[in-house]
Amino acid sequence: DIILRPPREFTFEETLSLPKGFKLKASPEAKKGDGGAATFEAELAMRGEALTLKERLVVKKKIVPADDYPNLKEALDAMKAFGESYSVLEK
Repeated sequence: DIILRPPREFTFEETLSLPKGFKLKASPEAKKGDGGAATFEAELAMRGEALTLKERLVVKKKIVPADDYPNLKEALDAMKAFGESYSVLEK
């Protein structure tokens, strides 16, 4: 088993206002995964003339049993991969 801090939720939201005419050409795929130990969701999208990023990680347990470790690792790996990805804007 893995002993962590008490259950917690991390939420990150950012909105960037872009100059008129910019569009999102490429971005990482939205992610969503839920399991017994953790949940991860992430999305990057254009909303009007603003680029909006939303990420949410929920660690559900203080003690993660060995059976739930793959879910926890998957959520943490997805968060890392999403954070290391790139987006492309075009005008």
